[in-house]
Amino acid sequence: MYERGIKVHGRLAVMFVLETRLPVGRLGIAATRRFGGAVQRNRAKRLIREVFRRHKITPGFDLVVIPKRELPGCQPDCL
Repeated sequence: MYERGIKVHGRLAVMFVLETRLPVGRLGIAATRRFGGAVQRNRAKRLIREVFRRHKITPGFDLVVIPKRELPGCQPDCL
């Protein structure tokens, strides 16, 4: 994914996108310890899941989102 996918930098996260032949879109979240403590990592993952729950992933694509440290301070509406 990291080698073959397209890397997109954003203000709040880095996203890798890879086209697949699957009939569904899949989401992966990589919030490591370097991001912060467990509470911060879990909040970031909840925010990312909420954004992708509201805006469905196009079938045939895999996404991996790596949050940046600025993400936990945002509300789901600002994403």
